[in-house]
Amino acid sequence: MNGVIRKRLSRLFNGAEFDAVLISNSGPSEIDPDFVYLSGLKRGVYESNMVVATKERRFVFTTPLDYDDCVSQLGSKADVIDMSANGAKNDLVSLLEGKVVGINGSYLPYSEYRRIKREYKIKSLVDVSGKLLEARLVKDKTEIMSMKRAIGITKKAMKEIISHVKQGMTELELAGIFEEILHRNGADGTSFKTIVAFGKNSAIPHHMPDSTRFKHGDVVLIDAGATYEFYCADMTRTFLTGKKDEGIKKIYDTVAEAQRRAISMMHVGENGRNVDKAARDYIDSVYEGKYKGRFTHSLGHSVGIEVHDGYVLSPKSNVVLKEGMVFTAEPGVYVPGLGGVRIEDDILITKNGPIKM
Repeated sequence: MNGVIRKRLSRLFNGAEFDAVLISNSGPSEIDPDFVYLSGLKRGVYESNMVVATKERRFVFTTPLDYDDCVSQLGSKADVIDMSANGAKNDLVSLLEGKVVGINGSYLPYSEYRRIKREYKIKSLVDVSGKLLEARLVKDKTEIMSMKRAIGITKKAMKEIISHVKQGMTELELAGIFEEILHRNGADGTSFKTIVAFGKNSAIPHHMPDSTRFKHGDVVLIDAGATYEFYCADMTRTFLTGKKDEGIKKIYDTVAEAQRRAISMMHVGENGRNVDKAARDYIDSVYEGKYKGRFTHSLGHSVGIEVHDGYVLSPKSNVVLKEGMVFTAEPGVYVPGLGGVRIEDDILITKNGPIKM
């Protein structure tokens, strides 16, 4: 077991009131992010696999289908157990029997919960999803490297995509092109379904691409992200095309300055609500309050294995920024009937200040 995993276990079990943690992948549709975090695996589906972790060690219980790939990625057989092998279930029971075991209640189906408790003679199962999110909030060097790659791929796509915008094309077409560019540049997948909004649709913060066609002069808003080794990027760019509408230009400049002010606040020890306030107060005050109340969502959220990784920067936020955290900074102004602007970047908190990744 490498040093990265040891440090993750140390964070997770610091002050813990549980003896072990069991993360179960019960189906192929979505891998549990905490299985990724505790296993250290960087690719694969791992359906019906489990990770069992104690303060000192973690084991990956895998299937014959995934065993060789798991050993290859982790570089050792010591922590990998083939669940079809003789004695594998006894190994699992010995780790869990009579113990208080933490689970990720946000992912584990109830049927799987009942099976685990019955088969492995567990004293009690407790939901430690909050503790898992807390442990994942501060990223280590391995995680930051994967995120930087995902963000770099997304940046490349954002620079290229505007050259593909053509009169009469639909939002869906452009979203498909964007995702193709991500894959061509090395993305494993997408962090979420790509948002593309033309013209007035940009005033809807989470507008999903449809058959709306681009007209010369429309605003083009794209919110998207690549994944790389399971880690996410999240970025938004708003492009002003053709002869720039003065109203939209004012909104763009306002949002850009609001983001700059928010990022300048993202230092170690700062409270998340103050970061949000820096952007929100500026937007509400400019042009005699013309855009007051038009910034309708939080300033940002933590990013990692999940694109929304558990914490937010909002007026009610209590998160205190620490070195190694990664948050988005994504102020926006949305005016129905006219359009909207959002600018979003992923920000790494360092001891020397915030860095756009």
